Amino acid sequence: MTPSKRVAAYVDNLDAALVDGFLASFERNKLAAVATNLGLSPDRLDHIHRGYFIALAVTAWADKEITFDEEAQLTMVAVALSIPIPEAIELVMTARDIEPPLLVSGLGLTPRDRIAFADPLGTDTTRWSERAAAAGLTPTPNVQLARYIVTSDPNSDHHDGLWEAGSMVIAEWAFDAAVERLEEQRRQRGLIL
Repeated sequence: MTPSKRVAAYVDNLDAALVDGFLASFERNKLAAVATNLGLSPDRLDHIHRGYFIALAVTAWADKEITFDEEAQLTMVAVALSIPIPEAIELVMTARDIEPPLLVSGLGLTPRDRIAFADPLGTDTTRWSERAAAAGLTPTPNVQLARYIVTSDPNSDHHDGLWEAGSMVIAEWAFDAAVERLEEQRRQRGLIL
């Protein structure tokens, strides 16, 4: 695997783990295992984390301002990545002068991704499955076959086995936001009403 592919593989995992803005202990452990398997040194990880943070900040500056919510998200991610707040502020100011597209993928959902829903959720799992299918995703009742498992609490210790098996356990609200983006893209292409 080329160095750029190793970095991309790590960032995919980092991106999914940070979808709720922080890293639980099992997420940190999973990322450390991924980094070790990919042969990424601590110095390289530090560089990747700062690059990821700058990419988030560039995205936040895309409309020429950073909202309160974006500032809160950037602060949470800086803390999760152990970037000192004074340095994070400098990185955010540097990002203001960087032109997009330097974008973070979000969940990066694709039609081939299998999605499972774990109870309890705020929305009925049948309705979630219908909405996911309408957005072009592939819902499955089998969490062992799913790439993403949607739950009300992705940081629960009950999900450690799913993380270890390679699934991405994500919060229901984060999945909702990702599906909204997919639905908007499909509306723009005339695929859904």
